[in-house]
Amino acid sequence: GLFIIALCLIGGRRGLKSVMGIVFTITSVIFIFVPLIYNGFSPISASLLMAIFTVCITLVLTTGFEIKTFSAILGTSIGVVFSALILLIFEHLTSLSGYNMPEYDSLMALSSHTGLRVDELLFAAIIISSLGAVMDIAISVASSVQEIYVSNQNLTSKMLFKSGINVGRDMMGTMTNTLILAFTGTSLNMLILIYSYNMNYYQIFNSNTIAIEIIQALSGSFAVIFTVPL
Repeated sequence: GLFIIALCLIGGRRGLKSVMGIVFTITSVIFIFVPLIYNGFSPISASLLMAIFTVCITLVLTTGFEIKTFSAILGTSIGVVFSALILLIFEHLTSLSGYNMPEYDSLMALSSHTGLRVDELLFAAIIISSLGAVMDIAISVASSVQEIYVSNQNLTSKMLFKSGINVGRDMMGTMTNTLILAFTGTSLNMLILIYSYNMNYYQIFNSNTIAIEIIQALSGSFAVIFTVPL
């Protein structure tokens, strides 16, 4: 309640729309995304559909039917697809999948009497976890370019694109850092345990848990990088 009040007080009408976007996202995850995966729908397809669907509704709710909104939707959607392709390459090179996740035993027990496809869960988790950062950078660049154009409509497309790239470059470093720090925060207990065991670096980087965290951070960062020019 306090969070909603703060968002509406500071954000005004757009804050209220942001609340609607958050409610929509949470509802979609709980009542559509998770049940689909649980009942045997491909987690890869479900995560990509969920990502694009969430992006469309959330951005339209928060920014309205404007050209910057559709630009951000296209940039985010194609950026997520690029990230998915890179993630598939990483999975092939490292042989990692949902079978390497910490909750593997419990998930396999579930899959024996449901349609759950455990092997694809890692892919879905990474796509969904990086979506927020990708959407954020897309709408930030699109909004910046639109504001520049409104201020000076004599600017050419090339000049506007260059301005957008400059804004995006400033954001790339902080946004990729945000992803890496977020994944670090979720793995803090594990990192402390690894440090206490005094494991050598070769052993650390070849452990499944650490490798999954690295792939998560890199795939999300690639999505952010590609989204800027898109």
